[in-house]
Amino acid sequence: MARLKGSVSFLFVGVFLAGLAVVAAEVEDGSATRVRGQGRTPSGRRRQQVIFSLSEQILTDPTGAVSFVQSARRRRPGAAQKLGVDKALLNETLSAGATDRDGRFLSLFTIVQFQNQGCAASSGDNGTCLTSAECTDRGGVASGPCANGYGVCCVFLATCGQSTKENCTYFVNQGYPGPYDGTGSCQLTINKANPDICQFRLDFDQFNVAGPEPVDNMCNNDQFIVAGGNPAPAICGINTGNHMYIDAGIGNTNPVTLNFVTSGPSFPRNWKVKICQIPCNTIYRAEEGCLQYFTGVSGQIKSFNYDPGAGLQLSKQDYSICIRMERNFCGIQYTSCPDSEQLDKEIVKQRSKRQPTTPRQRGISPEVYPQTKYTSRGSLREHLKCSVFTKPDLFVKFWMCGIAVNNRTHAFTMSGNTQGQSAVSSSTGTLGPNSCNADWIIIPCATNVGRTGLPACIDRICGGTFNTEISTTPSTIISTVKPFRLTVHTNNVEAPNDVGNRGFCLNYVQQPCTNNLDV
Repeated sequence: MARLKGSVSFLFVGVFLAGLAVVAAEVEDGSATRVRGQGRTPSGRRRQQVIFSLSEQILTDPTGAVSFVQSARRRRPGAAQKLGVDKALLNETLSAGATDRDGRFLSLFTIVQFQNQGCAASSGDNGTCLTSAECTDRGGVASGPCANGYGVCCVFLATCGQSTKENCTYFVNQGYPGPYDGTGSCQLTINKANPDICQFRLDFDQFNVAGPEPVDNMCNNDQFIVAGGNPAPAICGINTGNHMYIDAGIGNTNPVTLNFVTSGPSFPRNWKVKICQIPCNTIYRAEEGCLQYFTGVSGQIKSFNYDPGAGLQLSKQDYSICIRMERNFCGIQYTSCPDSEQLDKEIVKQRSKRQPTTPRQRGISPEVYPQTKYTSRGSLREHLKCSVFTKPDLFVKFWMCGIAVNNRTHAFTMSGNTQGQSAVSSSTGTLGPNSCNADWIIIPCATNVGRTGLPACIDRICGGTFNTEISTTPSTIISTVKPFRLTVHTNNVEAPNDVGNRGFCLNYVQQPCTNNLDV
């Protein structure tokens, strides 16, 4: 009798293991766990399938999603909730079609799925939530957990001569995070992750290459060039914090290439460009024809290579800047940025890079300031006469004296000789001696705030002062033309008439429809 019981037990174990093998085989080829449409969420995102197993055997379905198998008999009721699994997602996963196939053993298993959505990596970058194995297989770097520990936040880096189709890939210079001092061409090819991608957004997290030559402000040494999408001007210099939107075209056969061309004298170049893919049906897709696209009630717009201290306006620029009109807002106001604001931001940026920001760190002689009283910018203002600074370090002059880096703002200098400290008048329109026929921005039907009774609104604005009238005093400008859009144009000639122009930095604030916008 004992022998018979042992045989029966052995037979039962054999049948049970055979059933597990059948189910495992079906999971592997997708027949047991995948039904039509199950591999993606309603929003189109792929799901990772994680099926926990007694032996923790790793299986792979035809899409590459990695699964782990474990018997559900070992799970207590409510275990999925304790693991942080989404209940609705689990119910969808455990539907009749997924849990009962030909009556064979699938009801013994629990399936846990998570979406391949964006995640915040421990490095501070943006990544994609994947299983550890898939992150490695796709060439990414795991940087912290995601999906309650079931996945890793996978960060994708690419450099010269490579191609990518991963969302939010970072294009970095050779030797990153160190600088690159070589010459040549560094090209990256971008392919769509799927046919529903309409745009690529390029965020310049780091962008520091050689600037333009100082006569006509042409990017003759270093250039960043985009090919294959909508027309984008070549840029150079310092563009950290700026961005571009590039049209991805129709279908899967329209790759876009990004190319950093470096030449000329030695220079410590570095770049880190985040490339995110934007689906066609999202609300954050940019409007057609917009190289830059801003959202939010307020924000700041800067021309490429803008810097209040040493930047030069780039030549041969033609592009549009668009601002999404937020709900219940009918107008928009623009003001030029004060230089002091830019220096405050520069101090923060230099500190974040561990660059010198104090007089001592920047080589200013201790004799020109009371060393014992030096604790902060504010404490020094009461003890210093700023005229003692004979060394032309305007950065330190602002830091210690709390004054603007320039006697007047250079936040809007597009034409004329603005190299000195004397204010240069604004110019407007297309006719007359103070017209804009070389370099300008267009703000449709722009008018100074508070001015009424003008014969017509102004479109083109240039010169050395941000004003819709001929003046050396900056003004706040309003426009109610929709959609909110600016157009930038610079030609290929600066000298001898245009000297020292920085470009522009503008702060914008959208105006509620309840305001009286009859200007």
